[in-house]
Amino acid sequence: MNFQTADEYTQQLRRCLNDTTPPREVCIIGGLIRLYALPASKIIEIAMDRFHQDDTGFLTIDRHPVLLPPKLGELIKDQICPASHHHADAPGSGRSVPLCCPASSPTAPATPTEWEIC
Repeated sequence: MNFQTADEYTQQLRRCLNDTTPPREVCIIGGLIRLYALPASKIIEIAMDRFHQDDTGFLTIDRHPVLLPPKLGELIKDQICPASHHHADAPGSGRSVPLCCPASSPTAPATPTEWEIC
């Protein structure tokens, strides 16, 4: 088996939080995976209404508000501001809340394989 070293892990996290080359969605997903060990399949279902910001940013995951590091909170806030991707009342979804990391199709969430850049 080939396990990551702590340095490799830290490098990947820093890249997710600081590198502007990958798409913002990839950086958000990578940051949430690295910091909270969330599976990509759960992250892609997170709607923008789960993000809350006062002095700091919070993301509600399974009814639990999670404090975000400032850089990840800024990435999510920047992703939400354009609000150009909406989950446009997809059949059977019961939602019209924009997704944080939408797929190429606005009627469905992304699949983990759509974000294999990092």
